[in-house]
Amino acid sequence: MNVALAFSTMQHPRRITATGEATMRDDQERRRDALREWISINAARLGMSPAGIAKQINVARSTISNFMRPDWPYELKTSTIANLEELFGRPAPSFSPATDRRQGFADSEAQAYNVATTKDGARIGDLEVLISAGVNHPIDPWILKSRALECAGYVPNDVLFVDPTIEPRDNDVVCVQVYSRERPTAETVFRIYAKPYVVSATLDAGLRRPLLVDGQNVAIRGVVIGSVRPRAA
Repeated sequence: MNVALAFSTMQHPRRITATGEATMRDDQERRRDALREWISINAARLGMSPAGIAKQINVARSTISNFMRPDWPYELKTSTIANLEELFGRPAPSFSPATDRRQGFADSEAQAYNVATTKDGARIGDLEVLISAGVNHPIDPWILKSRALECAGYVPNDVLFVDPTIEPRDNDVVCVQVYSRERPTAETVFRIYAKPYVVSATLDAGLRRPLLVDGQNVAIRGVVIGSVRPRAA
C-alpha cells in the first residue's frame, strides 16, 4: 500500500461568504490541511496506515480515516493531536490565523527596516555600515515586531542585522521565512536555531511551538549578527 498516496491532501477553494466568516473558515481549512500533511508525512515515514495509527493512539479507526478526507469539516481533538505528537516523535505544525499582510514579506512578526523612513535620531544605516565592516555583501536590517525572543534579550522594535551568507549553528538567532500554500508571500519571523527546528524564547504561549526547518515550508534566510535598540521617544 502506498501510504503517502493514501494520505494525499488538497487545497480547498475559498468559500464566498461575508469577510469575517470567510477568513475564519479559511483559517480552519488551513489548520486541517496542515495537520493532514503532517500526518501524511509521518505515516509514510513510519510505514503506518490510518488504521494502524488509530490503534496506536487508542481512538476509533474512523477518527483518523475521516479526518484525512479533504472534505471532512471537523477538527481533531487537542488530546488526539497530543497523542499523535507522542507517537510520531514530532511536533504538530505551527499555525497562526491569517492576517492582513503587505506585499513582499509578511510583517506580523518582523518588518524590513527602511532607513529613509526612520523616526529614530540615530541613523541605523550608519550602524549597518559599521556592523558590516569587512563584509563584501549586504546586511539586511529588520525590525522585530513580536515577543518571540524576549527571553533571549530581544524585544519589539529592536533592529536586527541579518547576514544571509552565514551557515546557522545551534543557538544562533536566525531570520526565518515561513511559506504557506494559502498565501503568495512568505511570513518572516525570528527564532533560535535548534537543529532541525527553530524555536522561540518567550513567555507568550502562542509563539512557543517549534517549526521544523525543511527548506521548503520553513527556510532560514540568514543569521543575526548584531542588533540595536532605538532610543525611546
